[in-house]
Amino acid sequence: MPGKKVARLQSRASSVFEDGSEPQLSQKTTGSDSPADHEMYAAAAKEMKGSFSTTTPRSLTKSYAAAWLKEHKEIKERERKALRTTEKRLDKCLQDKQDEIGVIMKEIEKIYTAFLLEYAMVEDKKRKITTEILAKGKVLIPLAVQRHQAIIALGYKIEDGQLKGMGKVKAACKDFTDLANSLL
Repeated sequence: MPGKKVARLQSRASSVFEDGSEPQLSQKTTGSDSPADHEMYAAAAKEMKGSFSTTTPRSLTKSYAAAWLKEHKEIKERERKALRTTEKRLDKCLQDKQDEIGVIMKEIEKIYTAFLLEYAMVEDKKRKITTEILAKGKVLIPLAVQRHQAIIALGYKIEDGQLKGMGKVKAACKDFTDLANSLL
């Protein structure tokens, strides 16, 4: 664990400093065991093994700050690189989906155009049939009226014929009755 390493380094540093002062190191752990952390600890240990009589706590703090700053810059650069990569992937995914949507929209437009053409053809046929029905209706209505009038006229003619026939039958019956009466 990095926290234990820092604590060990601090205990060694405090026992080696001539003036008895302790270096300013944080005992907080980041929870990561990255190679950069190991490099930083190795650099700190190397500095502490050197001559402590010529190294002051201030120069150690500066070197730790420089190591931290370097690591922080590397982390920021990795984050920027990851962000750029993610943005590129996201842009590619978005572009792919836009292209896919474009293809789908073209298919929808093609299907809709085919539907409109077929619908227009059906409407044209329907209009043509309706026009023919109206045209034939204009011819059929007068013919139906003529036929109805002819049937009525024929009915009158038949009725007149029946009345004349019944009159003749009545006259014949009367003549027959008169003849039968005269014979009797």
